[in-house]
Amino acid sequence: MTLAVATLNTPVAAAEPVVRCRTLAGGGDYVCVTETPTAPATTGSTGTSSGSNGLGDWFSEHAGTVMFVIAVAAVIAIAAMVKSGTSKDKAAEAAAVHARGRQIALDASVEPAAQSPEDLKRFGAFGWAVPWIPGTAFGNLVTRDGSTDRVNAAWAQAAEIARLGHVDVQGSFAPAATVVNVNGYADGTGDLELSVNTADYTVGEAQLNRVLAHLVRTARVETATGFTRDAVRDWHVTRLSMIPAAVQQYAAASEQEQTVAPDPTVNWEW
Repeated sequence: MTLAVATLNTPVAAAEPVVRCRTLAGGGDYVCVTETPTAPATTGSTGTSSGSNGLGDWFSEHAGTVMFVIAVAAVIAIAAMVKSGTSKDKAAEAAAVHARGRQIALDASVEPAAQSPEDLKRFGAFGWAVPWIPGTAFGNLVTRDGSTDRVNAAWAQAAEIARLGHVDVQGSFAPAATVVNVNGYADGTGDLELSVNTADYTVGEAQLNRVLAHLVRTARVETATGFTRDAVRDWHVTRLSMIPAAVQQYAAASEQEQTVAPDPTVNWEW
């Protein structure tokens, strides 16, 4: 007779050892044998768990790289947003300057030929319908759209040649007086008004006038008047011109003669 130990009909129980017994021939003795059945195959859920663990392990191993990529992407996104905002601000500012220039041109009855977009930008930047005449000091040192980079560079170069300033810790020359205002004149000469602000009270007309001989060269102009102080702003002002000095002197003398009041005793007969 063969005896078997009953087991539960579940995957877990089926995987446990099974004891089988049989009676030996000729008597009541019997022998038992323990059998270990093969475990059932794993289900699909086990595979899914293994895949999840593998993905988690990959992220754990590459966490630094992933965080770096995310940080770079965030920086790029922020930079793009800032650039977009800056571009919009510049566009709005340009539109405001153009509108201001248009209104100035209308108020001053500027002829249509002098109302190009560049002219309107210049009017808006200077706050009045400043004329732009090619070949004049203003026309040469200020662009038609109102940029003053040329005159600023000319002053910085002249000040460095005249040694009016010092060399900073970065090795760059820092002038003792910087350009604070550039303007034109409404008298048809095309001259340019240059205003500078000194670093301290030790710099005045005497020191600034040492720069003029170099300024007429770097700015490519005929003359530059001696600096005079604007007491209200505490600026120092010079006038740059492309009109030769001899012509200016002749024009000044002629104007003076015209303004002299006639002497009533001349040609008087008693």
